[in-house]
Amino acid sequence: MNTRLVILPLIVFAAAGAAFAQVPSTDVFVFPVDGTELGKAQRVTDREGYDNQPRFLPGGRELVYSSQRDGQTDIYRHDLRSGSTVRVAETTESEYSPTPIPGTTSVSTVRDYGDLKQQLWSVDLKSGKETLLLPDVNPVGYHAWVDDGAVLLFVLGEPHTLQVATIGPGPGKVLAESPGRGLARIPGSNRMSYVDKGEDTWWLTAIDPSTGDMERLIATPEGREDYAWAKDGSVWIGDDSRLLRWSPGQDDGWQAIADLDAEGVYGITRVTFSSDGKRLAVVGARPPADLAQAYRDEAGRIVGAALTDVEGWDKLTYLATVIGHRLSGSAALEEAIDWAVETMGSEGLEVRKQAVQVPHWVRGKESLTVVAPRERELNILGLGDSVGTPAGGITAPIVVVGSFEELEALGRAKVEGKIVVYAVEWEGYGATVQFRTHGASRAAALGAVAALTRSATGHSLDTPHTGALRYDEAQPKIPAAALTPEDSAWMRQMSEMGREVVLRLEMDAKMHDDAESFNVIAEIAGSERPEEVVVMGGHYDSWDAGQGVHDDGAACIAAWQALRLIDQLGLRPRRTLRVVLWTNEENGLRGGREYHAALTDEQIAGHVAAIEMDSGVERPIGFGFGVSGVDTDAEERDPAYERALAKLRQIGALLDGLDAGHIRRGGGGADIGPLMRSGVPGLGVRTVGEHYFDWHHSDADTLDKVDPQNLRRAIALLGVMGYVLADMPERLIPVE
Repeated sequence: MNTRLVILPLIVFAAAGAAFAQVPSTDVFVFPVDGTELGKAQRVTDREGYDNQPRFLPGGRELVYSSQRDGQTDIYRHDLRSGSTVRVAETTESEYSPTPIPGTTSVSTVRDYGDLKQQLWSVDLKSGKETLLLPDVNPVGYHAWVDDGAVLLFVLGEPHTLQVATIGPGPGKVLAESPGRGLARIPGSNRMSYVDKGEDTWWLTAIDPSTGDMERLIATPEGREDYAWAKDGSVWIGDDSRLLRWSPGQDDGWQAIADLDAEGVYGITRVTFSSDGKRLAVVGARPPADLAQAYRDEAGRIVGAALTDVEGWDKLTYLATVIGHRLSGSAALEEAIDWAVETMGSEGLEVRKQAVQVPHWVRGKESLTVVAPRERELNILGLGDSVGTPAGGITAPIVVVGSFEELEALGRAKVEGKIVVYAVEWEGYGATVQFRTHGASRAAALGAVAALTRSATGHSLDTPHTGALRYDEAQPKIPAAALTPEDSAWMRQMSEMGREVVLRLEMDAKMHDDAESFNVIAEIAGSERPEEVVVMGGHYDSWDAGQGVHDDGAACIAAWQALRLIDQLGLRPRRTLRVVLWTNEENGLRGGREYHAALTDEQIAGHVAAIEMDSGVERPIGFGFGVSGVDTDAEERDPAYERALAKLRQIGALLDGLDAGHIRRGGGGADIGPLMRSGVPGLGVRTVGEHYFDWHHSDADTLDKVDPQNLRRAIALLGVMGYVLADMPERLIPVE
């Protein structure tokens, strides 16, 4: 959706036979001004359609503006006190650019007859008398009064020219070529100003209309030609939703003084002050009523490219097959990082590495043997960050519990010197994983020598699933490993039958000094607001089992490829769209924390949204949306959250063709957690989740478990959501 240049090129419409149906939809706002402080906006217009070119009448309590209605543009007069609006003149032709004539009760307008006949007229606001002011100057585009008898003009032609003319018959005098439409009188001076567009860099230029002498003042922000002189001699100009200010004689350039996003103002074009400097009128683009409608074309291109993409699958195949699993501190993870950086760079993406110190835990050899009642080997995976066993291992009888309450009820006398086995029922990941996380320290507190926990999965083919544990520093550190559900169930059954089981656990696990790793950061810089960022990605590290595909290599490839396709399609969002492949999520979360820690408060505030995919690459169905401090289940709804949710659901409608457009209340992710706790809105990708925990953290997490078309759907999902959030006119949640 190209809403960024929300201007009315009068010349284009005239030359094209007044194609008024395509005039951008804009509104007029008025702000009280005190120095550089703006008060609450007063909305002059609030409708679909073109309302533009405001000018204050003397006294600053009324203004005139151009408004297109029913295919014709006319001049309207608005009273800021009463809120009343009336049409100024009944003409059959369209009129533009209303401008008060100094020392009179009249305003001048450009009357458009079609076929490039555009002449300057005046209308007396008291009597209604209409007068042709310059019968021999045509076609006039824009104008500003030098005094009550002379006017500075933008005259259409090849090239367009800047002219000065005296009211009455006769031609104008050409002063310059290639002017912009912004013409104004410089306060306290006999000089006028215009924007010189004769070169790639546009210059705000002062000109003496009597002599033609010129002086370049300052280059305007890229693509900006509408400005206003304040009473103190400074110049104000719009830049998307921001107002910038420059004071002559100062060398600090344009300085941002206000962001009107929270007022619903973006795509600012024209700005103008009242004569006393106490009010500022601003023209902003009207936000699309329906983001799905506004972005249908772009979304269609992204989805089409994603669903026919083969490059993403090739990347995932290489990552899984050639590099494999990628535990923090391992050579494989660093190989994967270097490969991603090199490949992204070759694709033309802006890419960099961000250093992160990560834990370096090495599993080493490990085994679990049933010593009694009869010897046999069992499959295990040591838990991440576990300590190892002494040389020769630990041989001890087991004590089986189904909950922490059962463990506590046994007491030290029945636990001390034994291996605690958490043979718990599968009640979903959240309920079961707590025994993996805290089980070792809870057992150690009662004198256990090791802990074994049922793998956090509901289905198994004798496959153990690893994951991180968390030691309580107040308790001894004992070795811990994950059992298969089958072996966990056998031990529970033996315990219930009163039969003793003796195990020998051997683990060479060791925690080394921290190692250097890196976040991989790639982005498409925003075309208008590069300092505002939508970040999306997944964690690039994995456990040292399987190939780390569903958790979380495929998500990283999906985010990367979404960015790649957006770049290939030539789509340049107004904000920066960034992809981060976070390191060390599995046993430290240091990648996400370092990304956050490296940002200033201003940069964190610039993050418009954070998107994380970390639930496998089964068929995606949508997103969960969360905001820190907002209870999404509360009976009393948060208004800002509800407005943002409505926007997201409009974007989600663009993914309905993939059955992936559902936006659920509540969501986020581990790596974006630090950003979310700082107030950044967060989205987590959701999938059908039918088999994710069958493979999660195990040797079964391999490429063959991925449907290539689901990877393509994920690329489409991230591409559409990321692009629209980065390009939509307003922030997802405006900054107050």
